[in-house]
Amino acid sequence: MNFFNINNYLKLERHKKIEILPERVESFFKYTEPYQGPESTNKIIGKVWENVFDKFGTNIFDLIYKKEIYKISKAYEDYYVNGISDGACAGKGLEKIRKKIQYSRRNFSRLKSLAKHLELQHNNRNFFEKDNFILLNKIISKFHISDKLYEGQAWTWEIDEKKIHAEIFDHIYFADILIKLSEIYEWEDFTFLGDGSGILSSLIINNQIKDANYKFIDIVHFLFKQFLTNFDEEKTSFYLAENFSYENFPFSRVLVNQDSFPEINDQGLKNYFNLIKSSKIDYVASYNQELYVDNHTNFRKMLFESGMKSLIRFESTMRKNYFIEIFKRF
Repeated sequence: MNFFNINNYLKLERHKKIEILPERVESFFKYTEPYQGPESTNKIIGKVWENVFDKFGTNIFDLIYKKEIYKISKAYEDYYVNGISDGACAGKGLEKIRKKIQYSRRNFSRLKSLAKHLELQHNNRNFFEKDNFILLNKIISKFHISDKLYEGQAWTWEIDEKKIHAEIFDHIYFADILIKLSEIYEWEDFTFLGDGSGILSSLIINNQIKDANYKFIDIVHFLFKQFLTNFDEEKTSFYLAENFSYENFPFSRVLVNQDSFPEINDQGLKNYFNLIKSSKIDYVASYNQELYVDNHTNFRKMLFESGMKSLIRFESTMRKNYFIEIFKRF
């Protein structure tokens, strides 16, 4: 069955535009420290990010620095259209038919792996068969998925008039593991470092069994998106990576990172891992690639040097050469 026949069952398309009220944008500046401008971002980003930022359709860093409220709200209404999401989630690139085919094949494969992990019935070997869409509905029913994830005209899968974020499968996989581990290790205070578009954190916040507190650290344009998606005056707090100081950061039970540890330069990771040395973090939950090439940082070595030991480690069933690992401070 080719891609175009697949679309008879499932459509890859943008979610309709959702209005982002200026009041929500203004709240970001109320609940975060002042952003020091684009130069402060340039000082901390790794080489991986420089090419990504050069392709943005709008200078979001300048808009945030100048607090251009109306323009910021419009920019985030187009978050997946204007390139701001690039580096965290597919945006402009998925407008190309070749990319759509690539994502479709990848997501059908991930759907199978996720269904197996969640112990949902899946006997069909052909991942282009309609039974897979039944599995998709089961997954949608199993997890509460916030409507805020679709702000910015996110790419979605559509089936039977139901929509799901096109990049959510891998995040559901890690979120499900973290939620289960949080019961075992009594994680009631999470810090998300580099959570991109806020998908992982949103899944945990909206599906966590126990109440918890959530902290966020990221580069300003992603932190803004995480704020729009997850802000809760009583449960959440947000910290600019550009201003980060481990001395001023409060205690947190677990530090969570998916996909960006290797992309943070040595000095940046050293600064974050000082939280471990200063006894402000007990656990680290990592879901990352471990191919140390092309300026990628050996974060595991740095974690061990910071006093961490590995408790759990296994390769992802969703992505080859990506590992989930839980570290504990001793």
